[in-house]
Amino acid sequence: MGWLRRWLPAMPDASPYQWTELAEYGLSEADAAAKVWLVVDGRRLGGHAAVAGLLTHQPAAALRLLGHLMMIPPISWAAAAAYALVARYRFALPGGTPACRVGQS
Repeated sequence: MGWLRRWLPAMPDASPYQWTELAEYGLSEADAAAKVWLVVDGRRLGGHAAVAGLLTHQPAAALRLLGHLMMIPPISWAAAAAYALVARYRFALPGGTPACRVGQS
């Protein structure tokens, strides 16, 4: 989240799922542990769709376009695969912490 806050001007409030009342958003702990979620106006977007949704709300037209493209097959398939890869190895990325290993074997 810190990396996103530095690079994206329009960032919503965010909190770790462990500190969030998940039922208010219609999410279970298993849902929240599996992927990132963006909840806007009662709409839940998870994984690559959450990233795409975040991009569609940016002031830069190029980022908005990228967000929309990430939701269209076959680009959405590649985005989902890339999200899964980044999520799996997020602890090793810049800004990653040991806490990012949650759920890792």
